[in-house]
Amino acid sequence: GRGAAHTHTHTNREQHRHTTGAEKAMRKLSVLCLHGYSMTGALLQQSMRRTCERLSHLARFRFVDGPHTVEPSPHLPLELPEGTRPLGWWRPERQDDRSWHFHGVDDSLALLSQAEASEVEAHGHGVDVVLGFSQGSALAHLATALRQHRPSASPLPSLRGAVFVGGFP
Repeated sequence: GRGAAHTHTHTNREQHRHTTGAEKAMRKLSVLCLHGYSMTGALLQQSMRRTCERLSHLARFRFVDGPHTVEPSPHLPLELPEGTRPLGWWRPERQDDRSWHFHGVDDSLALLSQAEASEVEAHGHGVDVVLGFSQGSALAHLATALRQHRPSASPLPSLRGAVFVGGFP
């Protein structure tokens, strides 16, 4: 009686250890997170804290800052900490003909390439998923389109998926 119960418990523990080992062997997804206009990577990370915690067994989230200082947005739902510069992925400028010119897109694509190279160096594989919020969503869309339609120009050649939050055309 008593020995059989002990053996059964031991078997369950072994099975649990085996499952845990298999889960650890499964590679976590690399998710590159792109903040919105007039934000920072740290601010997006703060707003996504619970999501990242709940998915930490499946994915590793990396938050990066846009390369351009921009004007503060009056529409930002969260306040930037004192002394923090508002950042963006490009600076939009309205032209005389009412069209738009987006200064700095190439810098942002180069930053995504650097993030890909850093991910490969640190973890042996590139970025699996790009997650973009607002202006970051537009950049994520551009990166996804390049990956699909112009692979040789893609800053994220390992990209397998994307999440667009609050994007715009």
